[in-house]
Parts: sequence; structure tokens; C-alpha cells
Amino acid sequence: MDEPATVKVLNPLQTAARFDARIVEMSRGGMRLRVPQSLMPGTLVQIRFQTKLALAEVRYCETAGAEYYAGVRFQDVLDTDRPDTA
Repeated sequence: MDEPATVKVLNPLQTAARFDARIVEMSRGGMRLRVPQSLMPGTLVQIRFQTKLALAEVRYCETAGAEYYAGVRFQDVLDTDRPDTA
């Protein structure tokens, strides 16, 4: 899988950020993202992809060359009926 997504960091303990990401894998309970910056485990993120908006918690983040792979667990997923513009 290689789908576009937009990630917004919601955790007040980490610098607020919004950036483009790529979905590498997805399951019913979460996804693996390729992201341009490191995310601390426990960080809450909002992910917009396809016509969905998800609230998720970062479970892990590992170095992948100049980027990172982050695994997130969904807390809630909503259908927005609006395609992602990332």
C-alpha cells in the first residue's frame, strides 16, 4: 500500500505540526505510516486519508533512512464524505 495522508500532531507535549505522510500498511485497528519526522510513542495524531478522518495514538516510531515509520492505533475513525487533498 502507498496512499497519501495528512497527519496533524495533537499532543500538547510535542511540538504542534501538520505534515504529509504515506500509508504503508493498514488494518482494522491501525496503520503504519511513513513520516518525515519522529513521533513520540503516546502522541495523539489526527490522520486524514481518502474520505476518512482518524484519531490515533502513536505506538512506535523507528528510523527508515531519512524518514520514519510510525505505527498508530485507531481510537476513532469517521467518514467525512470529502476526499483528502494531501
